[in-house]
Amino acid sequence: MKLLTRTLFVCALSALLAGCNSGSRSSTSTASTGAGSTATPSSSTTGSTTSGNTNTPPATPDLTAIPASAQPASPQRTTAGDLVAFTFGISAGANDVELNALELASAGTVDESTLGEARWIEDTNANGVFDQGEPVLATASAAAADDAPYAFSPQTPVVISAGATASYLIVVDASQATQIAQLAMVGKTLELSIADASKIDAMDPAGSALTPAGSYPLAGSAVTLEFGEHVLISEVAVGPGSGATSAEFVELVNPTAQVIDLENYYLTDYTDDPTNGNFYWKIPRGDQFGPAASTSSADFVVRFPAGAQIQPGEVITVAIDGVGYQAAYAVDATYCMRNPGATASIQMRSWDGVVTQVAFTQTPISNNAGLTNNGEFVCLYTWDGTADLVQDVDLLNYGTSTLTNTSIDKSPNQTAPGAPDVRIDSLFDADNVQSTYQPEKDDLFQFNNRAPRRANELCVVRVDFTEGQEVKTGGNGLTGNDETSEDFGDGAGNAGTFDSTATATPGTLQ
Repeated sequence: MKLLTRTLFVCALSALLAGCNSGSRSSTSTASTGAGSTATPSSSTTGSTTSGNTNTPPATPDLTAIPASAQPASPQRTTAGDLVAFTFGISAGANDVELNALELASAGTVDESTLGEARWIEDTNANGVFDQGEPVLATASAAAADDAPYAFSPQTPVVISAGATASYLIVVDASQATQIAQLAMVGKTLELSIADASKIDAMDPAGSALTPAGSYPLAGSAVTLEFGEHVLISEVAVGPGSGATSAEFVELVNPTAQVIDLENYYLTDYTDDPTNGNFYWKIPRGDQFGPAASTSSADFVVRFPAGAQIQPGEVITVAIDGVGYQAAYAVDATYCMRNPGATASIQMRSWDGVVTQVAFTQTPISNNAGLTNNGEFVCLYTWDGTADLVQDVDLLNYGTSTLTNTSIDKSPNQTAPGAPDVRIDSLFDADNVQSTYQPEKDDLFQFNNRAPRRANELCVVRVDFTEGQEVKTGGNGLTGNDETSEDFGDGAGNAGTFDSTATATPGTLQ
C-alpha cells in the first residue's frame, strides 16, 4: 500500500513539473473571412493550464494581405490610358506561398463597363506607380457591367518567397474609350477592394489551401478621374446672324477634376494689331488691351462675373447675344456678352474704358462686336489683377489671316517692323520691375496651323481634346504650355485639333 501511494505521488509530481499528461501538445490556426473581420491565428496551447504558466507567442500567419504604403495618385488622367486604381501587398510566412487567383470588387461613381481590361502588376519598387518594365502577372477582362468584379487567373502561380512581402498594382485601361467618353468620366471615382479572404486563392508548397490573414474588406482610396489640366475652348460658332439676331458663341469645357473659379478669366478676340500696338496681354498696363463697352468696336474683351465657376466635366457657353442665341438654339446660354433679355443667361463683365483702372462691370458690349466669319483669334486667359503677365488658358486661330486677325506672338526681342514690346511692368503691383513673356511660335507656324473654317460651315469644333502636338513646357500658358504651338489645322482647310462643321451643338461635345 505504501509503495503504491509513493508511486502515484512521484508520477503526479513528474507530470506537474514536466508537463507529462495523457494528451500531446498541439497548435491550431483558424481564419475568419467575413467582411470587416480580421483573421488571426490562435495562440499555441497545452492540454492543461496551471497558475503562473505563460502561453507561447502566436504563430506567424502563412500569408497576410496588407494595405500598400504607397496609395494611387488622385486625380488620375484618363488620357494616360493606364489608371492605377488599387495598390496592396501580400506577406508570406515561414514558407513560400503560391497565388492562383484574385478577385477585386469595384465601386465608385464611374461606370466600370466604360473602361477596358484590368492588369495585376508586380510593383517591384513599391512606389504605387506603374513603371516601365514592371511585370504583368495576369489580365482581367473589362467589367461586364457597372460595379462588376475583376477576376484574375495567372497562367502560372504567383510565388511569394518565405518571409517576403510583395507589392502589387491593379491598373485599369481607359484608352479604349473615346475622348468624349473619357471626358464624361471627369470628376467620377473608381474604387477597388478585396472583399474578403476567399477572394485570394492561395496554397502552400504542399498544395494545401491557405486562408490569408488580414483586415477585410481590404480597400484603397478612391481614385478621381480627370482628362486634362485646364479649361479648353471646345466650339466656336461664327454665325448665323449678327447684332441682336446673332447666334454666335464660344463653348468651354472643364476637363479637370477640380472646380475652377472663373472670376479672373477673360475671353477676347482682340488680336495683335501692328498698326496700333494694341494687344490683349497689355491689360496689366491698364490700357491698349481691348475695346471698352462704350465703343463701337467689332472686337470684344469680357471678364466672367464674380463668383463664376465651372464644375469638373461641365460644358458652358458664352453667347455674343443672349436673345439671339436663345432664338437660334431654343436654350439659354450660360453667359452672354450682351442682351440677356428675358433669358437666364448671365451678363459678362466688360471694360468701362477708364485708363489705368481696368474696371469691369456687367455692361453689354457693342452691338457691332462679334466673331469674324472668315478668320479670327479667340483667347481665354487669366490675370490676377496685379501680376506683370497674363497667362493664356486656351486659344484658337481659325480661317484665314488678315492684318488685324494675325498670329499671337509675345516672344521677347522681336525686331520685325511693328513687333510688340513685350516687357511689362504692372501698374497694380508694388514694384517697378518689368517681366518678359516666354518665346512663342512664330507667325509662319501659326499661319500654317490655323483651324479650317470652310464655306457654309459656321462652326469650328475641337476634335482632339489632348491639344495635339502642343508644347507642354516653357510657355506662357496657365500650366506652362505654349498655347500658340497647338496644331489647330494645316492652314489649308484640313483638320488638326479642330475641324469645321455646319451644325452647332452648343453645350454638347462633338
